[in-house]
Amino acid sequence: MPNLLSSHLHPFVHRRLRSLTFVGSWLFASGFGGNVARAETPPTRECIDAHANGQVARGHGGLLQARSYFLSCAAETCPPMIRDDCAKFGAEVEALLPTVVVVARSASGQDLAGATVTLDGSAQALPVDGRVIFVDPGRHVFKVVTRNGSEASVSTQVGESEKARPVVVVTPPGAPVPSDVPGTADGRTISPLVYVFGSVGLVATGSFTYFAIQGHSRESALQECAPACDPANVSKMRRSYVVADVSLGVAIASLGLGAYFLLRPPATTTPASFAVSSLSFSTSPDLTGVGVSAAASF
Repeated sequence: MPNLLSSHLHPFVHRRLRSLTFVGSWLFASGFGGNVARAETPPTRECIDAHANGQVARGHGGLLQARSYFLSCAAETCPPMIRDDCAKFGAEVEALLPTVVVVARSASGQDLAGATVTLDGSAQALPVDGRVIFVDPGRHVFKVVTRNGSEASVSTQVGESEKARPVVVVTPPGAPVPSDVPGTADGRTISPLVYVFGSVGLVATGSFTYFAIQGHSRESALQECAPACDPANVSKMRRSYVVADVSLGVAIASLGLGAYFLLRPPATTTPASFAVSSLSFSTSPDLTGVGVSAAASF
């Protein structure tokens, strides 16, 4: 009769009875009085609870929670008998625990870099970077958000023991595709002209600083010989100041244009193709001249 009754018990009841029998036997083997008190110390109590709760969670399909419980009671601080049992159960749960790999794609089939995914409405967003995500068996909703703010969701059923199952989430047609071109914080693409004029402005600023200091130094030297100074030295001083003034003008204009192209609103029409093939800003050490040249194609 006991065997007949036992054969009709639910597997979960089998595991629960096994857990209770195990705990009772372990306490009996530990003795009574002081030994029982020692068995009820907080670490041991937590190990026993984790051992039982892990089996309950596994019986209800919560493999992620069950794995957490079994990892807890498999720690070195738990009694050896409990630790060995939890290690065995943990390995079984690990084999049953499914994993997925989320892939974000545009309607044209292009992989979307920098996207994030949330699972079943969770507030925690994970990067879509090709790494596996552990999930419980069952149906799940994967919501992908691209760098441009486009959203798409897919619901799929995941079975026990499935490993690295691909979950492809496709954004709707017409959604903007994120670009790898550098952009601003609000998602706008930075024009290459920003780098062009910014570079010219920085070089011109350095030129202004150098020649302004040089002109001031020569002016100070000429004050010692004034008013009978060599006209050639006076001419060099004036040229230093002229080059400094020109450099300052170029710097202000270039940095201003760079700031304009950086901060201007995005164009409502498709911009023309633009490429810079060469750019130079030069000043001659002998002060014979200063030049700025650029070549571009549209």
